[in-house]
Amino acid sequence: MGRWPFVTVHNLQRKISVNVAELEKFETAQRHARAFGNSLLRELKLYIVHGLLHLHRFDDQTPGKAHKMKAAQSKILRACSRHR
Repeated sequence: MGRWPFVTVHNLQRKISVNVAELEKFETAQRHARAFGNSLLRELKLYIVHGLLHLHRFDDQTPGKAHKMKAAQSKILRACSRHR
């Protein structure tokens, strides 16, 4: 017999809060796409690349570092567009 998944109040609350946070990010991406003249898909790709660069210790807290990060984002997004 298979295991029964246990849903605790804590796990359910955490799952709901994560889903709400993700929905808010999606809605933010929709707003930013319209504001910056991007498609929603391009905006979501930008979010993914931006997050991955942060994981690779890129920083955008100073103008110089932000410029370097933006250049890396653009390069990656261009490369991804060529390989569709």
